[in-house]
Amino acid sequence: SKDAEAIVVSCILQSLLQKRLEATVAVALHIEERERPVALSVCQYLLALLSPEVIHDPRFADMICLSLRQNKQCEVVTVVVSSQFNFPRADFFSDVAKGHQFAGNSAANRARAEVLKEIFTILAS
Repeated sequence: SKDAEAIVVSCILQSLLQKRLEATVAVALHIEERERPVALSVCQYLLALLSPEVIHDPRFADMICLSLRQNKQCEVVTVVVSSQFNFPRADFFSDVAKGHQFAGNSAANRARAEVLKEIFTILAS
């Protein structure tokens, strides 16, 4: 499944980064949901793995929103992990903000749209 691929890639990157940086590296998806705010509040970097599915998964945007809300010093670093990945069209972000992409309240969807647009703008430049 696609989730299995993401788990394997994240575990491999975790191992490689931990050795290279000689620092603790955690996979956010492996951290219990109730413990994520504490873990994200001390992270220095959040490595966002971009695949075709990730932009349609509200958990991805929520994780980045939570990380940046908990820790203003956290830097989001993106890595495209699939040759099938395509940048979202410009109207994607307005669709997210309007609630056409993800369920949830309007404030959450506006925050998701802002974060996703910021990440993809940085990556595209």
